Amino acid sequence: YSMSSSHTLTTVVSPLAGGSVVRSPDAVSYAVSTTIALTATPATGYSFIGWSGDLSGTKNPETITMDTDKTVTASFVMNTGNNMKLTLGSKMISVDGKQVPIDASPDIFSSRTFIPIRIVTEVFGGSIAWDAAEQKVTIVRNGTTLNLWIGKNAAEIDGKSVSIDTNPAVVPVISYGRTLLPLRFVAESLGLDVQWDGTAHTITITAKS
Repeated sequence: YSMSSSHTLTTVVSPLAGGSVVRSPDAVSYAVSTTIALTATPATGYSFIGWSGDLSGTKNPETITMDTDKTVTASFVMNTGNNMKLTLGSKMISVDGKQVPIDASPDIFSSRTFIPIRIVTEVFGGSIAWDAAEQKVTIVRNGTTLNLWIGKNAAEIDGKSVSIDTNPAVVPVISYGRTLLPLRFVAESLGLDVQWDGTAHTITITAKS
């Protein structure tokens, strides 16, 4: 039995952009055996997937009883979309019609469209890894592995070397600390369809079913 008359509850949100947790009653510390209701609210474009730490399961809202200090993590996942629309120079994209902010806007280099690639893997599923030593980006989606290097016109699809573009100037770049990759090459290598609207300056990426 703890001699302490009160306990603290720490709530963690994973990933940070995924949503928020509201506790009721809301306090810094709680008397022993206080029951608290926790409600997880996903941000736009995310879904709540469950609790971990001193709470488990997927019930929402959920209650927790304070008999010791506790830490609870609410996990969210970005919804896997079927359709994503980006606009040149805009930090808002639309995923299946919902507006979602991104941290770097699409841009044009060497007359090709480049986008911060993480958003593509987050929306359409897949994983992305960065190797700082090699300046290499590895993207895996639906069993396809794509390697690209900053400043290099050659990429690898499942271990086979391919040219990114007929124009050798089209290479992955780092702009304002974000890795931007040539959109059409990456999307099509990962089995996504890309449509460009020159009038509206919008790019629509669709998952091929």
